[in-house]
Amino acid sequence: ILIKEVEKELKTQLDKITTKRIIKKSLRQKKVIKVKDLKEAVKLANQMAPEHLELQVKNPRQYLNQLENYGSLFLGEYSAVVFGDYCSGTNHVLPTNKNARFTGGLSVKDFLKVLTYQQINKKGAKKLAKTAEEFALLEGLDAHKKSARIRKTK
Repeated sequence: ILIKEVEKELKTQLDKITTKRIIKKSLRQKKVIKVKDLKEAVKLANQMAPEHLELQVKNPRQYLNQLENYGSLFLGEYSAVVFGDYCSGTNHVLPTNKNARFTGGLSVKDFLKVLTYQQINKKGAKKLAKTAEEFALLEGLDAHKKSARIRKTK
């Protein structure tokens, strides 16, 4: 029933929009997926990792701890994507193509450069060499294996 009502409302709203032609073209790409319950919907949302995710349900906050993969989450009927796009304060540079599985919206952290270094002494090299040789052997990287071995016997 809900799917039919949404489809009907979509048609009604489409007739009122000046960009109808563009939206119709975009809607050719849409998919309607019927789920048995909200638990399945949450699981599907996490798999899809959408750029925008709207929870148009009663008590949407109860699902916060279950949702892990989204660019920006909109809770409840008044939290429309348009507000996130233009003025509610959340960042609008969001991950697409399921990239929300491993990152969220752009933040100041994205402009920080993280540099790492390591310095291993002779004792440490001897201790690490066996493990490094085993991994190198598994990966078929003979030069890596020899590099570890040389440092073990040096």
